[in-house]
Amino acid sequence: MRLLLSEPALQTRLAEAVSPNEFVVDSQAIAAGHGLPLAEATLRGALRPDPVGLGRFGPAPVTLDCWPGEGWLPARSVLTGGPPAFDWALFGTRQLTESFYEDSVRRTATSPLNLLLRTRTGLDALIAGAAGADTVPLTGLIFHMSRCGSTLLAQMLGAPTHHAVASEPEALDAILQWAQLPGVGEDHAIAAVQAFVAAMSRRRGSQAQRFFIKLDAWHILSLPLLRAALPDVPWVYLFRDPIEVLVSHRRQPGMHTVAGTMPEEIFGISDGCTLAPIEYAARTLKAIGEAAIEGLTQGGGMALSYTEIAASVPTSIARHFGFTPSAADRESMRLVANRDAKAPDRPFAADSQSKRAAADDTIRAAAASLDSVHAQLVAAAAGRG
Repeated sequence: MRLLLSEPALQTRLAEAVSPNEFVVDSQAIAAGHGLPLAEATLRGALRPDPVGLGRFGPAPVTLDCWPGEGWLPARSVLTGGPPAFDWALFGTRQLTESFYEDSVRRTATSPLNLLLRTRTGLDALIAGAAGADTVPLTGLIFHMSRCGSTLLAQMLGAPTHHAVASEPEALDAILQWAQLPGVGEDHAIAAVQAFVAAMSRRRGSQAQRFFIKLDAWHILSLPLLRAALPDVPWVYLFRDPIEVLVSHRRQPGMHTVAGTMPEEIFGISDGCTLAPIEYAARTLKAIGEAAIEGLTQGGGMALSYTEIAASVPTSIARHFGFTPSAADRESMRLVANRDAKAPDRPFAADSQSKRAAADDTIRAAAASLDSVHAQLVAAAAGRG
């Protein structure tokens, strides 16, 4: 393993072996060429499939006190009872084209090479490795209400070949939740966020010029920390009619809209388990929206309605993020906007009318508690100039 970790060319060679059988043959040939014994049974034992990343709950084959080499990205967090640790995976130069970063991890981290070389670093090593890292500039952050087109927004921004987007990386959530624990100093939390961003945006031999991160819906509640860590990075907050959002969550509840699935202190809801599910969902969305409104008063942000996404990305959003898309960039964005963001093989189909038709009195009553927040966001979006 140490030989492979020290030789990028060998990593590249073995990364091309897509089947376990091919990987075993090539690995044994490399080992033999270096005079190293390598039993087939040992190799095959390390290549057991792990599609959901259960390996992160046990010891890693390799633990480092520094970042792994070029082409490696943090894949998932590892809970240690203290600061989070991180399992890395070799992505090489492959672009993150999936709708969510977790999808990219599942595709990449299950390759034979990554199963063999699953590599772990602690938080201190993550922070130390950020010094002098060769990175693509972080151009913008995407916050959102949830179920409001954030995946489309991220994919439109990622459509140009020189743009890269990481959508809701789980390890960043682990850092932000750890940062809320008693005794975690602000400087330590800021360094952790900055280091994770550096690790995710490291240049991997690609032509990327800009990097964007789409966050989870509840991460707007950590906006003060993120702004402290990334003060010069502009951000947007995407929102949608609360009725349509609540209908979506009733059909398929998001994790943050189900009482008991996340720490109560995140949303400040102490009686969550006594509330009706749709009322609890509305309360979490209200907390998220109020945090966005407060953040917008502090500067650096821009409110954007779901109905404006397609028209705004190549115009006002691009200006806000400090770039001017070329004609080719605009065309690639247009093509993305015409597809279903979460099922790109299907054309986009508007669903606002059908969602509003599906809303009953319970949904409408819950949505009414968000009227003031929604009105303020509409006003902020209209007044951005």
